[in-house]
Amino acid sequence: MPTYLDPKNDVPFKKIFVEHKDLMMSFLNSLLPLPDDCEIIDLEYEPAEILPENPMSKDSFVDVKCFDEKGRHFIVEMQMYWKKELLPKQIFGYREWGIGSGENDHTTHPTPYTPNYGLAILNDVMNKNHTHYYHRYRMTEETHSEEKINGIDITLIELPLFKPSLDGHQKMKDLWIEFLKEIGEQTKEETISQALKENKIISKALDLCREYAYTEEERAAYDKVHEGIIFRAMELSESRAEGELAGEVRGKKEAQLAIARNLKSQGVAVSVIVAATGLSVDEIKAL
Repeated sequence: MPTYLDPKNDVPFKKIFVEHKDLMMSFLNSLLPLPDDCEIIDLEYEPAEILPENPMSKDSFVDVKCFDEKGRHFIVEMQMYWKKELLPKQIFGYREWGIGSGENDHTTHPTPYTPNYGLAILNDVMNKNHTHYYHRYRMTEETHSEEKINGIDITLIELPLFKPSLDGHQKMKDLWIEFLKEIGEQTKEETISQALKENKIISKALDLCREYAYTEEERAAYDKVHEGIIFRAMELSESRAEGELAGEVRGKKEAQLAIARNLKSQGVAVSVIVAATGLSVDEIKAL
């Protein structure tokens, strides 16, 4: 039996971040690009059922209404993805939780809508050109990047690209990311960094990941979610393989046609082009 369960799985995720508001507030305050005067001091979850009953159908998500030090509120839509293929075309479907006079907005140019922050944790690399794990996306005017539409702010974290600092002075953001990346069923007690063990907040989260902290029903739910993740990964892998094969076939056909056009333009006999490209006589004549 493993010593720890994976916090990215829905069941430990809920136990850590939903059942313990102090851990969620620490997590969000550490990872979100909030203004200096916007530390979260309270939050509430919406809707009541925030995690999917069927792990085969959708990915874990949490909608949180946050309250800052000045009494203003804003929305965080948090999602935990296991593969980049699970990211929809639009990462977050922003909803309007409330309309005010602009007093709730902590951006430079207030709007009458409640600000929305998105936070996506990806256990994969979204773009092969990325070298850093932390990405922030905002809406800006194409030719004047200083002009921004405030109220929508998305943070994407690619766990595989994160490398823990070895200087012993990690920020809470780094500790939380290290926790999500490193803790799982293969984790051994002796391999957990002292930085994680010595931090009171992270130490509490570690205890909530321990296998003995779960009932038989919770462990069964954990295994069901894990099976769902494997099933989804297999589906995605098969779909990607089919797509790659189709792409190879299209690429080969396009190359054959390009060669045929070139040979035909030089007056090469059709019979020679057929032998060189494998295309039919009719396909060559149609060029």
